[in-house]
Amino acid sequence: MWRIWLRGLPMTLVSLFAGVAWYFGASRLAARLGPPDIAPVVGAIVALGVALTVWRRGAADLERASIERLICPSCGGALATEHEHRSVTQPGGLQVWSCADCGYHRAQALTCEGCAT
Repeated sequence: MWRIWLRGLPMTLVSLFAGVAWYFGASRLAARLGPPDIAPVVGAIVALGVALTVWRRGAADLERASIERLICPSCGGALATEHEHRSVTQPGGLQVWSCADCGYHRAQALTCEGCAT
């Protein structure tokens, strides 16, 4: 579990910095354009939205990079990969990654050349 937290620490710090910067900007803008009493609330809402968006994008990038290397994003073990071709019951191909060590499971619609025919 600590491995995931440490790998995501730089992106967490970036998202917090971006959130704080947007807090000050949004609260100043809200204070000039509207009632100054609600400026901190507007700044906090904008900061939370920006911080969560930046953090989630970074986490998704880390997960995608781990899957491309066939390394489990949760425990660092090896990922097993399986591809199901298009069939009557399944309109498109499906790529599945799973980890036997921790139970991580990820599926994505992915069509290969064999699925196209």
